Amino acid sequence: VEEGVRYRVGRVKIEGLERTNPFVVERELEFHEGDLLDDEPLADTEAKLRKLGIFSSVGLELEDNSEAPNIKDVKLRLQETTPGIIGGGVGIRNDLGPRVFGEVGYLNLWRRNHSWSLSGNINRRFEDFHFAEYQLRMEYSWPWFIEKVTFRPELVQESRQFRFFDATTTTSAATFERQLLRK
Repeated sequence: VEEGVRYRVGRVKIEGLERTNPFVVERELEFHEGDLLDDEPLADTEAKLRKLGIFSSVGLELEDNSEAPNIKDVKLRLQETTPGIIGGGVGIRNDLGPRVFGEVGYLNLWRRNHSWSLSGNINRRFEDFHFAEYQLRMEYSWPWFIEKVTFRPELVQESRQFRFFDATTTTSAATFERQLLRK
């Protein structure tokens, strides 16, 4: 058994960014120039970039470096997805009656992978109808608010009828998320 050549990471080239700042991709890299080239950091980087939700295609290629035979340059080929989201529909549920629902949102605000969404639904019960019930929800996501911590504020307005009382509520929440375990 003979050990093969140990390659190091050379330049990292990022291609395909039009609506995203390069630092959004760079902060997700699990390898840096000069590191030993290993499959795990390359696969982890590719998975993290896919998980962002702003790329429809993520490809990673290794290229020979013309200056040094034991160095491989890494080329990231990215294709950005459509950042706007709009959807809605009508339906019927046996417990809530006819309903209308919709959502509008935008991914990659300010080219920084921030996202915002507004969703809502309204329904009219078949039995014991007092008023049209509704729920409105506004959410925001700020990745890397503090290093590797995502900040998610949310505001919800809801009006619902129950068996013995009716309720109109407004709730707000602010959560901070950070991955604690590597796998």
